[in-house]
Amino acid sequence: MEYTIALRSPCKAASLPPWVRRIGRLPLAAGLLSLLLLLSCVRQSEDATVRCESLKLPFHRYGPSLSAVVSSANLAIAFTDRENASLNMSLIPLKGPWNASSPSFETVDRIDWANSFSVDFGSMLLAVDGSRENLFYLDREREGEDILKWAYRRAGTDPWSVDTFVPPGRPLAFVPDADGRCGFYWMSDGIYRTALSPLPSAEGARPASLSGDPMSVHKRILFDGTAMPVSSGGRSGFTAYDADTDSLSFWEWKADHLDETRIPGGSRIQASRLRPDGTLAILLYEARTRRIVFKEQTASPKGFRETGVTLADGTTALFFLEGKEGTRFFFTELVEDGHGGTQAALSLLHKVEGEYRKRVLSSEAGAIRSLSIVESGGEIYAVLLRDTIEALRIRIE
Repeated sequence: MEYTIALRSPCKAASLPPWVRRIGRLPLAAGLLSLLLLLSCVRQSEDATVRCESLKLPFHRYGPSLSAVVSSANLAIAFTDRENASLNMSLIPLKGPWNASSPSFETVDRIDWANSFSVDFGSMLLAVDGSRENLFYLDREREGEDILKWAYRRAGTDPWSVDTFVPPGRPLAFVPDADGRCGFYWMSDGIYRTALSPLPSAEGARPASLSGDPMSVHKRILFDGTAMPVSSGGRSGFTAYDADTDSLSFWEWKADHLDETRIPGGSRIQASRLRPDGTLAILLYEARTRRIVFKEQTASPKGFRETGVTLADGTTALFFLEGKEGTRFFFTELVEDGHGGTQAALSLLHKVEGEYRKRVLSSEAGAIRSLSIVESGGEIYAVLLRDTIEALRIRIE
């Protein structure tokens, strides 16, 4: 299913898709505001500019989340399996047609051997720095005793090595620093950080030094949602939502501490990136008004310019890319299935010949519990976790 957002074309309410017609159910002021922010009519159209391949991984009793990166010549996907309490990795070759592709599978570690799964079962973070693959994850060997582990190897099929960090806690973000190292952040009784040096040319994937012991860099925060790592223009850190203060903040690394910048009107469903000039761009979903909003930092450090992007129902994850072709917006939403029900979908808004077009990339029953999107070599890879894992390879002409 696809729609074009035509900024100048008039259209009738009857020609609008159901998610726009439902604006009428909002209070009048909110409905008018949403229409003004949308600044568009929506019409169906054909679009041959987006090519999308899909590959589904064999069924497992998947945990609540996944993490994906491009590593070497593969799309690497980390996930947990509830049936055998394991942390696993699948590698999908980037080259060649996916209908003939044969993903590989391996077990990285057995996790959570306690009598019942913890609320943090499946908390993990997969990241690549240079030629090293890093997996940060929580393990439990007995009730009430968490272990924060770091599995690492040279990218490919080398055996995994495993270290631990103390104190244990939930992985938050892995962020490249301006000095060439990478900062790993996690939440325990406060926010902790350790720096990983670049991978040496000699054999071995563990840096000779972890740049000192892990340090507590901020008080404990009740993070809700996903922490988004950002790094560019000499700045690095992450954006995250604090449920205690009901606020979204940019947490920037400053030599020996985290500096917090509150983002007005923030929400827990967000995606962000730092531009080369060091300014912050953030995509947000406002559940109450159903708006997806784009915020761009202005010359004032705490000032943001706001633009309405579109309306959507039930959005749980966002992502965006910026380039000479314009900004491409990815978002999950609920769409009608044609039989009076709804399906969970991943949709794309992108510009074609001066108009923003909407393309539904994947739509089926079952909530989208986790989403990971990466870009590499002119192609975009999206990995969705429902009851199954679906990987999409997207090329926009």
